[in-house]
Formats: sequence, structure tokens, C-alpha cells
Amino acid sequence: MSGTGELSKLFEIDRTTLNYYVKTGLIRPAVSENQYHQYGFSDSIALAFIRYYRGLAFSTDEITSLLSRDDADAKILRMREKRHQLQEQIRALQVKQLLLENLEEDFTFIRDYAEGSGGLSRITTEPYYFIQKKEIIDDPAWMELYRTIPCIEFTAHYDCIKGKLDIPDLFSHSGISVKESWLELLGLDPPAGCLYYPARTAYVTHFSLPASSPEATLSEKTGQIFSSCPEGHSFSGKVVFYMFPSFYETENSGFDCFCFLD
Repeated sequence: MSGTGELSKLFEIDRTTLNYYVKTGLIRPAVSENQYHQYGFSDSIALAFIRYYRGLAFSTDEITSLLSRDDADAKILRMREKRHQLQEQIRALQVKQLLLENLEEDFTFIRDYAEGSGGLSRITTEPYYFIQKKEIIDDPAWMELYRTIPCIEFTAHYDCIKGKLDIPDLFSHSGISVKESWLELLGLDPPAGCLYYPARTAYVTHFSLPASSPEATLSEKTGQIFSSCPEGHSFSGKVVFYMFPSFYETENSGFDCFCFLD
């Protein structure tokens, strides 16, 4: 027979955890006359597998069932269910990793195309989809992604004659941008009606916007871009904007804006 201290040291489990297992009934040691727990051979074997099951993310109730008299088929089913849960968690972590990599690229982009670093630049974009919320409102999988990815894109039209940028109602045009290369990992198909932007070479510029007058600044900056087209190129009136908060404070805010033009 072993005491709590000996068993804790043997299995590298702290006393609090071991006492919790006793309290929840996972381990049922004998109790000596002086009210100390005494662990026998079967308790040690059970504890070894409790630690094993906990490491595999089984809950206390699941472990209780695994230590019961259930037949092998029932236990095999539990292993399969847990494996499926872990596969879903791995997929969720892979998605988060993908989104973090994309954010890293975005902030690298902000650094490399900062205002004053050369104006318009020619880049090749990846193919992607822009999907409005109204197109996926009844799809749980897409809505789960919608709640994760910020809505930072909108398409506006610049009237060269009036010198004015027509900005849409962002609430009615709310949506998410998803790169085509992400879809296989996400396990999703683009919904009907979404906008597809194929890989293309486009002009991009970056500038900062004050929160106090973002629409006026957007219109002014876009006008400057259209009035200084590179020789031999003429832009259409459609402009795609991406917005990022550079700082968000109580009295003032600023945003990084990327402007893509064909």
C-alpha cells in the first residue's frame, strides 16, 4: 500500500490533483484508521490510465465510463469520437494558423507600402472570393468563419467628373474576403452569388485615414490617385479598399487603408 505523497511522486501528479480524483470518485483508495488514504495495486494501475486518458483530453465523466465494465466495442466507439473531436480541433487550429499568417502578411504589406514609400506599386494578387453576409446567413459553417474574420473590404466607385468617391453603406455590404487557396483547408465551397477576383496584376497604394473624416479623406486620396495615372494606363472607376486599425483610442483613431485598382 502507498500513501498520497508516494503515489503523487511516482506518477508526477500533485496532491491537489490526486485528491480531486478521489473526491470525484475516479480513484477509490482504502482509508486507514487515522483517515489517511491508502492506495493499492489496482489503484496504481487505474491512476496510470487516468493520467493517460487526461492527457488525451478525456473528461472526468468520459474517464469514469472508460474505467467501467463497458465492453470493448463501447470503448472503441469513445476512442473514435475523441479522435474525431481532436481532428476538428486540429482543423480549427490550422485555420487560426492560416489567419495569423495572413495577418502577418497584411502588416508586412503595411510596412512595405507605407505612405510616402513610392506611391502606386504594381503587384500580383492571389485569387479570392468576397462573400456578403446575406449569402451565408443560413450556413452555420460559413457564419462561424464570418464571426472570426473581420469585414475589412468594400468596393467604391470614383466619379472622375465630379471628383467624388461614392462609398456604399458598409452595413448592407458587410462580408468577408477568403483566398481561393484557403477553401480546401476550410472544407467550404464558395456560395452562389459571391464575387470572384481572379489572380491579377493590379496597382496598390497605402495611406492613413483619420477617424474624424474618413470619407472625405478617402475621396481626396482616391482623386489624387486617379489624377496621376502612370503613363499608358487608365483606371476604371471601381476601387477596392481594405481597412486596418493602426490605432484605436478614446479621443482619436487612425486607419491604414489599401487601395487596389486595375
